[in-house]
Amino acid sequence: MDLDRKFSLYCIKVTTNMDAYVKSDETNNELSEFLIYRRYSEFVDLYKLLRHISSVDLPKFPSKVLFGRFDLKVIEERKNSLEGLLKFVSKHRGLKSSAPMISFCLNGRLPMKQVIIMIFF
Repeated sequence: MDLDRKFSLYCIKVTTNMDAYVKSDETNNELSEFLIYRRYSEFVDLYKLLRHISSVDLPKFPSKVLFGRFDLKVIEERKNSLEGLLKFVSKHRGLKSSAPMISFCLNGRLPMKQVIIMIFF
C-alpha cells in the first residue's frame, strides 16, 4: 500500500453471529462485533469477486472518479452505494458466507473492545 498517496478509508462495523466470522478464541453465544477499514479499491476487488462467483444481480457499483474524489458529495454517494452493497450481500445467504466476503470482513479487523479512540486527520 502506497502510504504517500491520499485515499478515503471507509469504516465498517460488522455485527454477526455466523461461525465463519468468529475467531476460535471467541465464544459464539452472542454476537461478534468488530470494525474494519477498507479503501474504495478493496470494495472494487470484492465486487469483482462476488460477480465472478455468483449470477446474482448485484446493486450498481459507484463509478471511479478522476477528479473530485475527496468532495464530500462524492464520498457521501460512495458511502451510500457501498453500504447498500454490503446490506444486499448480508441478506443473501450464498454471498454473505462466500470466501470473498469472509476474507473482506476478517482481514485486518479490530475487535470493538480493543478500540479506544480513533483520530483521523
